[in-house]
Amino acid sequence: IVSVGAPRPFQIRPMGGGPSRTFLVGAGDLLVMGGAFQHEWEHAVPKVAHAQPRISIAYRHGLPGPDDS
Repeated sequence: IVSVGAPRPFQIRPMGGGPSRTFLVGAGDLLVMGGAFQHEWEHAVPKVAHAQPRISIAYRHGLPGPDDS
């Protein structure tokens, strides 16, 4: 994920609950969330009361399936 725009908090917590960790993600920051991360952690960008615009650009890849050319 590439973050473009104003900084936002980015939270992660273990799948199923537990203490969360918060990081401030700013303009141009790159987050790489590999397969193990996706299976073991939940993530969120919580709402904030007042914030400047932000866009999150996600790059995803995978193996082609049987119906893909």
